[in-house]
Amino acid sequence: MKTCLSSLAPLLIQDIALFLLLGAAYGAEGDFRGSGVRGGELTLAIPASEIRTLNPLRGWDASTRAVLRLTAGTLTRIDEATGEILPGLAASWETDEACRRWTFRIRPGAKWSDGTPVTAGDGAFSIRAVTSPVNDFPVGAVLGRGALAASPEALDSATLRITLVAANPELPGLLADLPIVPEKRLAEAAANGTLATAWGVETRDPATAVTAAGPYRILEYRPGEKVVLAANPHYWRRDAKGQPLPYIQTVTFLLASDEAGVAERYASSQVDLLEDVDVDLWALLEGRGPVAGEAVRAARTAADFLVVNIDGGKDPAGTWRVDPARAAWLNSAGFRRVLAMVLDRKALAAAVPEKAASPLARLPWGGDPAQDPQDADVKESRDESVRVLKEAGWKRQAKGWTDPQGKKGAFTLLADTGAVHKTLAEGIKRQWEEFGFEVAIEFVPEAVAFSRVAQTKDFEVALVAIAWEPAVALERLRCFLDPRGYPLWGHPALAAGAEHPLEKDLAVAWERFEGALDRPARAAAADDIRTILVRELPMIALTRRAGLALIQRKPENLRPGCGRHLATWNLDELSLPEPARASR
Repeated sequence: MKTCLSSLAPLLIQDIALFLLLGAAYGAEGDFRGSGVRGGELTLAIPASEIRTLNPLRGWDASTRAVLRLTAGTLTRIDEATGEILPGLAASWETDEACRRWTFRIRPGAKWSDGTPVTAGDGAFSIRAVTSPVNDFPVGAVLGRGALAASPEALDSATLRITLVAANPELPGLLADLPIVPEKRLAEAAANGTLATAWGVETRDPATAVTAAGPYRILEYRPGEKVVLAANPHYWRRDAKGQPLPYIQTVTFLLASDEAGVAERYASSQVDLLEDVDVDLWALLEGRGPVAGEAVRAARTAADFLVVNIDGGKDPAGTWRVDPARAAWLNSAGFRRVLAMVLDRKALAAAVPEKAASPLARLPWGGDPAQDPQDADVKESRDESVRVLKEAGWKRQAKGWTDPQGKKGAFTLLADTGAVHKTLAEGIKRQWEEFGFEVAIEFVPEAVAFSRVAQTKDFEVALVAIAWEPAVALERLRCFLDPRGYPLWGHPALAAGAEHPLEKDLAVAWERFEGALDRPARAAAADDIRTILVRELPMIALTRRAGLALIQRKPENLRPGCGRHLATWNLDELSLPEPARASR
């Protein structure tokens, strides 16, 4: 297939991902070469009091997505172990030299769970749905509507033509996260403006009302209790012996109030496996005494950044998002560098439970971007910070720093409630206060923290894990790098044609990246993007999560990979050694 092979994702993965590669392989069409035994049930638990929707176009919160990613088919897929883009509902694709006109061939024999064919029209319908501002689906925002700005059309039932507004060699990778839904089922809802509410949790008999093109279909949903999935009899993948996937025939997701509730269900043997165990949950489990089962550590990474709000504007109610005086500080690149330079990142990382973090290198020091400040003495870093502030007119008083107008250097740090970020945030606050800033911490759930940073801009400084899943690093980095697609750095002044210097630098680098058609040029542009990111956003630590803990039966063909939800994203490949043994 003819494609633009350059991709930012592998470049990012080289820098921020840690892989455990196991030896499963795929054929040319992405079919699984391993083999397993069909049958059996698997019970999992997810931190959700409710599933928000049964519509994969709308289900973007982590818990709902964990379920719907098993039912939604996509044109392309991402290999969990390598990050390679593989065929999905599209068997092949090609593009022109400009990477603007893409042609995807729908896989022969691909069907929905009701037995009807998957068509190119379904693909065009789905793209139009997520790029339409009328629907405002979260998946469109995360993928970047600008990146998907397109004129999709079905040339025939098996040929999908996507003509982009601007060149985008990343399109096949983006489409791996774009659910495809059936046009015939949802066309009427799209026409009358109710697509956003179609296939809601109140849908009667979802087993027949909601069709799927992924490995599973929804069999039952009991609000506040569980979601039951059944193997899709028309799923397209086959193993080396020609057996249809998935092997496991029933998957039940029990709903728990939070992560601790999920761990409790594991500890009480209500579920077969527990995935993505953070360090605070390990502590909870260890407190319960010996737990049956086998622990498998599959390293995950999270590049933690101090994100600084440089939006000096007002919210719709006319209230300043950030106090104007503090907004002036935060808009100073020198002040942002001071926030990083005064921190002892090695000490912060060492304080994290289970040694779950390590310092990120290459933070610009004293104007020399090649020198890591932690290669120098921390005292030297703080001495340099004092010089920068004094040159900007700041004064060190008995109670701390004051700006040129005499306003006390005080601000709020937003962080999530997880054990790692709680420890980091408290350490950051302590070190900043030792230097002379007054800092308050606001702890909120992770989803709330990221939403406030990426959407509402209702924060001053935040501790955020941007690339917590390398396979979706590009998606999250787009939130922070592309001022056109999903702006973090937006200013009201931009509407009048003005640009903040940071936005201008990022926009230029991003244009270079998107316009480069060969790997060396794209690598150089990606390096420029990373340089800007490191210069403007203080890097704190590389967080490593514990991985998977398995109970009772260990699924075969388990391949810890890039750091996605390992048990659910490649669940179509898992086989149980005792499939006849029913779950509890």
